[in-house]
Order: sequence, then structure tokens, then C-alpha cells
Amino acid sequence: KTKKLVSVMAARDVFFNTRAHLFQIDPQTKKNWRPLSTEAVALTIVGDARVEFRIIAGDPARPVFTSVLLPSSLFTKTSPKFGQWTDVKAATVFGLGFAHEAELLKFAEKFDEAVRELKGAGSSSAGASSPAPASSAPKQEPAASAAPSRREEAQAASASEPETRDQATSEASQLATLRYENERLRAAMATSAAHAKQWEQELATLKNNNARLTAALQDSAANVEEWKTQLAMWKEECARMKKRVAEVEAAERDAAAATATKELEAKQAECDRLARQVQDQREAGERQGVRVRELEGTVRRLEDELRATQGASEQQRAMLSGLRAWQKRLSGFVMDLDELHTEFGSLLPPN
Repeated sequence: KTKKLVSVMAARDVFFNTRAHLFQIDPQTKKNWRPLSTEAVALTIVGDARVEFRIIAGDPARPVFTSVLLPSSLFTKTSPKFGQWTDVKAATVFGLGFAHEAELLKFAEKFDEAVRELKGAGSSSAGASSPAPASSAPKQEPAASAAPSRREEAQAASASEPETRDQATSEASQLATLRYENERLRAAMATSAAHAKQWEQELATLKNNNARLTAALQDSAANVEEWKTQLAMWKEECARMKKRVAEVEAAERDAAAATATKELEAKQAECDRLARQVQDQREAGERQGVRVRELEGTVRRLEDELRATQGASEQQRAMLSGLRAWQKRLSGFVMDLDELHTEFGSLLPPN
């Protein structure tokens, strides 16, 4: 079978190439998609209208699936990047996920083009096989030629065989499509019935909520009227309190102004008194400054005298120290002379 697919692709023209993610409808639920690939794989439409068109997904040597297109095949775009078609022969539905919407539109265009070519080839073959109508009444033939021979019957049977096969295939594809649609509608009806019960429960809940909200709205309307009355009363009370506050603030401003005037006068008097004290202190300071300068001159004179006296006493101490040093030296000389005298005396003979 693999060699046959490879030879088919080699013998036929490649009609279109693209890449897409592959999906197949779940045969049990009929509504969930089952992925056939973990990434985008090669997708090829091969064949021609004289034989058939075939969609090969994946590597031609080991395809993920192969789907034969029929004149009744239809590709449906269910989202900007996803589309599907029904494979009547395989009794299933395949789905394709594309990376971009432009790729999906291109594939849909080529799919429809292949289907149109199949339809055109089928109609042309049907027209060629049907006999042309006679323009006039048939002529009377001899009895021997009226009965066809066995060879002519076999040729007529072989000529009508492709038409019968195509008609049977078309009827089988339509029947499979109707069966699939019937199963899908049954599942949709069951789902709709379950959803209807759920919607009835939700409707009852919404009705109860609506009744509660209506009662709450009526209570709120009554409360709003009461709040409006209280708001008017509060506005009047607020206006009266503002007027009272303005009067009190005016009285307080007058009293504060009088108090501030008195305090200002007292402060001015205090400032004048302090200014006089500062002036008196400045004058006393000037007088004391003269006295201080006189005392400073006396102190400097006494310091000079003290330094002169200290200088004289230092000179006297220096002279005294020098005299004492000479005294010590003289005492040493005297002692040395005494020793010499003694030594000389010991050296001289006695009388």
C-alpha cells in the first residue's frame, strides 16, 4: 500500500502543497477533536480530474491519513485558522489548523477548485455516455437488425458501467453524509435537551432574583423619598448653622481686632522702653569704655615696669651666679695651692 501511494504521487501531478496541524473528530462523542500530529506536517493534494483527487497528510511513504475527494466534498471554515471536511469513504471528519488565515484560505480555494474539476469531469463523462436525441422519426429496419447481438449488448453494458459506478459512489457518499449528519443532529438534540433543562432552572432562578430585586427596588424608592425629605431638612439646618457661624466669626473678629489693638499698643510701649534702656546702656558703655582704655594704659605701663624690674633681677642673678662660680674656682685653686705647699714641704729637708 505504501509503495502504491508513492507511485500514485509520482505518477500524478501535485495539485497543492502546504503545512497544517491535523485533527480528527472523535468517533464516539462526534463533537470533540482528537489531534493527529504534535506539530504542523506536510499536506498535499495530488491527482487530476480524470481519475481522482486525494489529500495525503504527512510523509507519502508513511502518511498520517489519506482522504479521497468526491464531487460532493465540501471544506468548511469554522474559524479564521481552522477548517474541516467530511470523508465519506472513511466515515469520519478531518480538521486542519493553520498558522495564518491566508494559508487556510489558499487551501480552501484549492480544495474547491479540485471539487469543481471533479464535478466538471463527471458531467462531461455523463454527457458523452448519453445518446443524442433523434431529429426525426426512426426508420424501419429489417427484423434481422432490430435484435442486437451479444457483442453489442456487452459493449453497451461496459459503456454504462462507469456511470453506474459513479452513481453508486455518489449515492453511498450522500448516504454516509446523511448518516453522519443524523448522528450529529441526535447528539445536538440530546445536548440541547440537557441544556433546556439547565436553562429552565436558570430561568426560574432568574425569575426569583428578579422578584427579589423588584421588591428591593420598591423599598429603595420609598427610602429615596424619605431620604429626600431628610436631605431638605438637613440643608435648611446646614444653612442656619452656616449663618450662625458667620455671625459668631464676625463677633470674634471684632473682639480679636480690639484685643490685637490693645496688645499692639502695649507692645509699642514696651519697645519704646527697651529702646531707651538700650540707649542708656550704650552711653554707659561708652563711658565705661573710656575708663577701660585708661585702665588698660595703666596696666601696660605697670607691665613694662615689671618686665624692666624682672630684667634687672635676672642680671643680678646672673652676676651672682658668675661670682659664685668664680668663688668655687678660687676655692679649688686655694685647695690646689695648699696641696702643692704640703707636697713641697714634704720634699724639703727638715732644719
